[in-house]
Amino acid sequence: MYSHKRPHHLLTLALLLTVTLAPGPDARARARSSGNRGLKVLTRSYPLRMSYRMRAHIRGVSLSTFRNALLMQRLQEARSSLPGRVRLVSPRRARPNVPTLRPSAAIKGRARPRAARPAAPAPPPRPLLRAGVGYPLPPWLRGIRLPDVHVRFSPQVYRYLAYYRTSRVARAVLARWLGRMNRYKAHISAALRRHNLPQDLIYVAMIESGFRPTTVSWAGAAGLWQFIPSGARTYGLPRSFWVDERFNPERSTEAAMYYLEDLYSRFGSWELALAAYNAGYNGVARAIKKYNTNDYWRLCEYEAGLPYETMRYVPKFFAIAVVANNLERFGITPKDIAPPWEYGLVTVSGGARLSRLARLAEVPLKTLKELNPELRRGRIPPGQRYELRLPPRSMTAFKRNMARASAGAQKLSVHTVRFGDSIRSIAAAYGISPGLLRRINNIRSRREVRPGVKLLVPANRRRRSARRSIRRRIVAVVPETVRPGMRAIYYPVVAGDELPAVARALGVKLEDLVAWNAVTPMAKLLPGMVLRAFVPPDRFPRSVHLLDPSSIEVLPVNSLGFHLAHADRRHRRRIVYRVRRGDTMRRVARRFGVSRGAIARYNKIYRGARLRPGQRLVLYTRRFRRRRRHRRRRHLRQRHRRRTRSHRSSRRRIHRPRRARTGKGAGRAGAPKPPRGRRPERGVATPRTTSGR
Repeated sequence: MYSHKRPHHLLTLALLLTVTLAPGPDARARARSSGNRGLKVLTRSYPLRMSYRMRAHIRGVSLSTFRNALLMQRLQEARSSLPGRVRLVSPRRARPNVPTLRPSAAIKGRARPRAARPAAPAPPPRPLLRAGVGYPLPPWLRGIRLPDVHVRFSPQVYRYLAYYRTSRVARAVLARWLGRMNRYKAHISAALRRHNLPQDLIYVAMIESGFRPTTVSWAGAAGLWQFIPSGARTYGLPRSFWVDERFNPERSTEAAMYYLEDLYSRFGSWELALAAYNAGYNGVARAIKKYNTNDYWRLCEYEAGLPYETMRYVPKFFAIAVVANNLERFGITPKDIAPPWEYGLVTVSGGARLSRLARLAEVPLKTLKELNPELRRGRIPPGQRYELRLPPRSMTAFKRNMARASAGAQKLSVHTVRFGDSIRSIAAAYGISPGLLRRINNIRSRREVRPGVKLLVPANRRRRSARRSIRRRIVAVVPETVRPGMRAIYYPVVAGDELPAVARALGVKLEDLVAWNAVTPMAKLLPGMVLRAFVPPDRFPRSVHLLDPSSIEVLPVNSLGFHLAHADRRHRRRIVYRVRRGDTMRRVARRFGVSRGAIARYNKIYRGARLRPGQRLVLYTRRFRRRRRHRRRRHLRQRHRRRTRSHRSSRRRIHRPRRARTGKGAGRAGAPKPPRGRRPERGVATPRTTSGR
């Protein structure tokens, strides 16, 4: 027996009715695919996985109150969809020992004529705006048709109406938006009727995205209704590496209907609900609590009441709703009217490229992307079967080409990224280049490769055998942190790692991970670092990429063996030189073939410091000094200098002829200079001797 004091019984009853009486998805799929046998066409859509706790928080009620209201709503929907042979009795009128759900007289043989349901009344005509409503109306605004949302004609609304009436650019933008609206108008209008919301709320999508489902704002909002990631998760629009449901026009529209319904349930007026849609419900609730008023227009007048964008958002919506209902009054004609959004659903296997599917369907790739804007990588998500949208006219061609092209498809396998995997390590494990892995999965940034992401790799690829000549990786550890009886594991840091996340993945405490490694939690982890942790011998983290102990060389940090190993990897040798008398930084640098900056960095001194006899200097020199090469270079430099000098002297002899000495007692200026490299003849005075000192 059901009681009205136990509302959870209503949920059981509502779910029972919806599951047992409603036609199943398989029946609908068979009804749809009856015309195309051999090609399974699906028309079902899985429900949104919303967070009831967050929806209750948005509505401003407790979780139990929200669940009770949701149960009553589902019960009413179930009662309205009941067939004639099942009757539901109210729990308040239920008698003891009498089941609430019982067969009617039709089942017992006493058939009764079923009363026909009255037809739904036609919607009333929209009222006209006339004078005398409390606001001064200009002549061009009298007699216009009002939207189904209550409009308060404030000065801001008047300003927007005048702008759309006089600006040619504004009318052109609205004409393009209205032409684009025709593509999704039927679907959005049906969703608004299903949720009992005003039809003019369709213009919220016009303001948010201009009816372009791939729009992304500077704040990270995306899709037709501009959901941010947190709001999308609340209303069942997940975002993964392969799919972003915010770009799905159908599912984002359904989520937006729930969101607008919750906002109106909390604030009670469409002005505040639309302001909360733009600025967030918490910001509007804080403003109402701060100024002790629930009037949107008063909040716009107060200092720091609402953000500037929100103060313009609501008047803009009202103005566009008025203009859209009076296009002839404002002289606007929709341009480039888009066709309705029609499609057929087919089930395809994961990993297929959209370009290949477009060739099979004999449609342009752009058309397939417009019908499936939620696919982020140009491929079907791997590891599952996916419902792909195709134009209705291409269903027959897709059926004809599907079986023929299935044999030539590229075989790919799925790799699940573990904690610590990178693009380079995954590519090396499957014997491919990192560039090929990026192209197959359309990876734009290495930070997108996070744990749990499924990547596509070529199938039947053998792993590269480890070369014997490859040296082991050097790992510097703190020698004081040794845990007897525990097993040491080594985790290579990848881009984007954080210490708390690494500690959770390894199953250790954050304080212990900081103590075991020479790291600080205040700084970021950089790729190339290796973290050491100690776990019990019987624990093996399967979902974490760890270094093989045989491929690393663990050395105490800043030890002699550590420095010698690193010098050997760089083909250098480490020597300790004792300074002699007369040595300087320049002489030591020339002698060992290093720079003064390197000597200063190795020994922590200033590059211009004076060296004391007996001082010890640590130097890293080349293991093989190529003296012959340096001698060859020096010989070439000397020959180049000789050739340049002889070339200059020949140019001087050719272009600058010597002057002959004229006149008796000519001074130094008129005396010819002797040729370079020759001594003057005897008896001939040089200019220096004749000039007199």
